[in-house]
Amino acid sequence: MIYLLAEMVKKRPMLENPLRPFAVLFIEKARLATALKAELNPAQLPISLKQLSEGVPILAEISFDSLKPALDRAFAALAPVLKAAFPALARELNAFPHLDTMSVGLAHLDMLAQEKGFSPMVRTPWNTFE
Repeated sequence: MIYLLAEMVKKRPMLENPLRPFAVLFIEKARLATALKAELNPAQLPISLKQLSEGVPILAEISFDSLKPALDRAFAALAPVLKAAFPALARELNAFPHLDTMSVGLAHLDMLAQEKGFSPMVRTPWNTFE
């Protein structure tokens, strides 16, 4: 990824300043991806071959609870890098978001979609309005 950024800047030097903050982010992301790859086992996710063969989205109704501790650690590692590279984000990154309640904040979009005839792929307490 760093090579790609270097090539972009070589072709268009005027992009160096806007792209520079992303370099440290990509380095940390690569480090985290390597660490997580060694720690996580995608085979733990219960993907149904029957659903997959029928064209059902493979992530529908899958629980990522087993990944939560690793993802929380990844967020904790990326947050300081993001704060340093993008100071305007510091306030939003000062605390872990409570991922279980973030969807509730988007309930109004679920309501609007359902008013337009769409229905959720997976019914949850925050997207079921009856």
